[in-house]
Amino acid sequence: NAPRALARAIRLLEADSKAGGVVHVFSDLQESEWADEALRSEAAGASIRAYLHRIESEPRREANVAISSVQLPKQKILPRHPVKAGVVCRNNSQAVATIQVNSIDDQDNKSTEQVVLEPGRTKIVEVELRPDVSGYHWARTWIEGDGFSADNEVGIGIVCRPTAAVLFAGPPDEFGVLPTALSPDESGQVTGMVSRFGRLSEISQADTEKPILVVATWQDVRGLNPNSSTLRQYIEDGGNLLIVPSPKPAGAAGEPAGLAPGGWLGADMKARVFHPRGVKIEAMEKDNDFWNRIRAVTGAASLQDERVFAFYPLALSEGFVPLLGVDFDKVILAHRELGKGNIYVSGTAFDPQWNTLPLTGFVVVMAQSIAVAGASIEQDGMISLAAGEQAQGIGSGAQQLDIVSLAGDAAEWKQQGGDALVFSKPGVYLVKAGEKEYCICVRSSEKEGLPQFLGGSQVPPLEHVTHSIVDYDPMEDLAKYHYGQVRTFDLFLPLVL
Repeated sequence: NAPRALARAIRLLEADSKAGGVVHVFSDLQESEWADEALRSEAAGASIRAYLHRIESEPRREANVAISSVQLPKQKILPRHPVKAGVVCRNNSQAVATIQVNSIDDQDNKSTEQVVLEPGRTKIVEVELRPDVSGYHWARTWIEGDGFSADNEVGIGIVCRPTAAVLFAGPPDEFGVLPTALSPDESGQVTGMVSRFGRLSEISQADTEKPILVVATWQDVRGLNPNSSTLRQYIEDGGNLLIVPSPKPAGAAGEPAGLAPGGWLGADMKARVFHPRGVKIEAMEKDNDFWNRIRAVTGAASLQDERVFAFYPLALSEGFVPLLGVDFDKVILAHRELGKGNIYVSGTAFDPQWNTLPLTGFVVVMAQSIAVAGASIEQDGMISLAAGEQAQGIGSGAQQLDIVSLAGDAAEWKQQGGDALVFSKPGVYLVKAGEKEYCICVRSSEKEGLPQFLGGSQVPPLEHVTHSIVDYDPMEDLAKYHYGQVRTFDLFLPLVL
């Protein structure tokens, strides 16, 4: 950080002597560092002079690809549920780049992907992490095959919670095979999820741990007070809601009341449709996170010859994306985002008498994909930064920060909570600030590889410091730059005489 280094040198001289002095800076004078507007705030008295020795960099003919950003997983992270992070690689040169993007995680799983990038183009390379247990997990990712290595590395860190609850608003027989698909055991050892059966009103009572998914019937949702904001607030904060019809006979469950789509939910059911022999279920819009998660597990975003016998076509407002249907006029599963969370509405029950989905493994993948969607509280503690970039909002109320590296060079240190927190090297760092913990993912700065350098004899923003730019010569005596600044005398020769 050029402004910070120069400011520290000037302060040292001012504190040591009022008679001034000389600051020598050795740098390649890269524009991204020395065009910083923060330099305008630096000032030094007339008795202090700075010399910036320009160390010229040789022109680079090879292509250069930098890691420009990291896309952390946007889902709830549970044991035995693989997640993917996106590493954004950008070709900052004028030549075609053929590179290898390598990764190794904390369980020693390795992967390599070859990428060809045209000049100025960007590609997102997915890095998969497979947390088997709860806690912190990480992967180190780096680029090989380009002409500059200082912008080629990133550490990716995630926080995995032990188990999560799924709240079913009603008894088990209201939800078909969904309780088993989400949690086949009572401890959550298989899927990381535990099924609970209760009422929608229990959401407000779960102050310590909110369920990751609430499954309710249409009848339960219609019975809510229209002015109640508890369920909506739960979704906006990152929760997921799945609404399904009850598989019980229509006489017991009741036909839909014919409510038009409106309010904050924006969906309802139309009149029930029967197909004794069944009609084929089609996958509809596939370019979304729902199908991306299913594709990551099954390798495809489609169904086999799955059929539906009974369903309520959905009446949907704008914002809903159809996922499954008989045709575009008869949607049976749809999704919309609300705040940080998601609403999924189904017009068919997950019961063998309603469709063939419960007889396949697809219903397991689909149900678990719905459950892990949306943001989690752990994601507030997962932060991505570039080296040299200050971490904002961390430790403002803490007396002390404890920092330890999880991946990358081994490091451990403490600092005051109010001091700026800056990481100089890529890696994954655990920061403890009082009761809070943060997992910081640090990547190389892509500014390192930009081949733009300052010319001339002055740095424009450095207007309040007397300075000049000179070409670095290792054979030249630096004493020539101290002319007029000498404040001591060598008495050796006079004393000898």
